[in-house]
Amino acid sequence: MGSHFDVKDLLVFTSVAVIVDGKQVVGLQLAQLADFIAMVALTEVDLDAPLGAAPTILRLFDARGSGTQVPAGLSAWDQEFLKWLYDSAAPLESITQRSVITGEMLHDLAP
Repeated sequence: MGSHFDVKDLLVFTSVAVIVDGKQVVGLQLAQLADFIAMVALTEVDLDAPLGAAPTILRLFDARGSGTQVPAGLSAWDQEFLKWLYDSAAPLESITQRSVITGEMLHDLAP
């Protein structure tokens, strides 16, 4: 079941408690886990959504399960995504926000 909080309601929180299953994080560094939790909390991302080829900390647990390289922390992609999510000209409620962020990220990350 999804949250009944609105984006404006979330701005009121000053702290959050996170419960972590210790069995699931064996072998991870605290910094990796903290970056993963921060990215999930700051983006309200659907963890089941396809990530395509995005080099992101959101792959932390998938990478471990598939034997691929585990992200060390927030990537440039993650940092750009957060930058454009919070600095975007499109308001958080805007239906076009995703396309605005995608365009800006592609512009900034393109070689």
